[in-house]
Amino acid sequence: MVRLKRGKVILASMVLMFAVTGCGGNKSASDYYKEGMKQYKEQNYEKASESLKEAVTKNPNKAEYYIDYGMTLIQCENYEEALIQFDKAILDKDNKIVRANNKMAYRGKGIAYYNSADYESAIKAFTKAIKITDRSDLDIDILFYLGDAQEKTLDQEGAIATYTKVIEKKADQSDAYYKRAVLKGQMGQLEDSVADFDKAISFDKDNYEYYFGKYAILLQQGDTAGAKDVLAKALAIKTESKEDYYNVGILHFYQGSYDTAKEELTTAIENGFNGAYFYLGEIAMVEEDYENAATNYEQYIQTTANIKSAVVYNQLGEAYLKLESYDQALTAFQNGIKLNDSTIMQPLKYNEIVALEHVGEFDKAYKKAKKYLKAYPDDEGMIKELEFLKTRQEDALTDNTK
Repeated sequence: MVRLKRGKVILASMVLMFAVTGCGGNKSASDYYKEGMKQYKEQNYEKASESLKEAVTKNPNKAEYYIDYGMTLIQCENYEEALIQFDKAILDKDNKIVRANNKMAYRGKGIAYYNSADYESAIKAFTKAIKITDRSDLDIDILFYLGDAQEKTLDQEGAIATYTKVIEKKADQSDAYYKRAVLKGQMGQLEDSVADFDKAISFDKDNYEYYFGKYAILLQQGDTAGAKDVLAKALAIKTESKEDYYNVGILHFYQGSYDTAKEELTTAIENGFNGAYFYLGEIAMVEEDYENAATNYEQYIQTTANIKSAVVYNQLGEAYLKLESYDQALTAFQNGIKLNDSTIMQPLKYNEIVALEHVGEFDKAYKKAKKYLKAYPDDEGMIKELEFLKTRQEDALTDNTK
């Protein structure tokens, strides 16, 4: 299941005022700020950033201007400049207003680092934000971001502890139970994982994703009958929205009803649910229609640019390997690696080495294989691969001495 990123944009101003006063060259910093907030509300982020830049230029002493400018720059994917603005907002003073602004700024820095795949820096920024006790209304949002970043660095125990803090703050946070369940499943704590899935479902009985997660864990336990029962219960959810029908398409994919799923997922795309391309790609892979699989994965990447999924790049690369389109496979794996998602990094790096071999880059493949085995020393497949690559190195040296 490809998941959307948790969290929402929260601006520094508690109440946004959108009336624009002043005109022409007589605009004040406040005028530019209000204008920027109006553009932001209308999702005109480039124009909003221009107005907010004027606001901070005219009045460099308002932390909230820098914070909202930084959040707008995040929307424009200008993360480096956003970090600069957040740093300008952070002050070494101790009063309620400064503490609240500092918390907002550290949160903003965390999101900028998170979106640029620098998860270690994101964790540091979110940790600083959560330590500030003011603006406790932001704590759950910050903790979800922190947990996501910890997941990306394979700090599963840390992420579980973070989601537990969410639950302690608000017991009905079903998504925290869901995320904790997934992590416990990854760590082999299958019974505890099922218990957390059940808890999540108890708070949100119509969330298909929770059923899909429990289905996967029961399969991992070898409980095929229980897994089928979970999907049957999900199928009993009353379908009322277009999103519900999209989820039913995913459900039929898990049930193996591929012809039905393809029809439903195609309709979902027509209704704007472009995540369906991923599942159409998965079905095509099962059916060994690798060209169609690659097309669907590419469509997913192009139409869901706001979702950076290393999993999709790995699947795309594997489809291209099957098609013997090795250059395209290599590009896909390397694009996935750039997203710095530790949860899928091992197969991406393994497949990158395989692709390098196929394009004749044996020296690069050999060096990467050695690094790979330092990180994953028990991978017998790569141990054999390295032995093969050593022979290619020896052959190259022999040829050079002739």
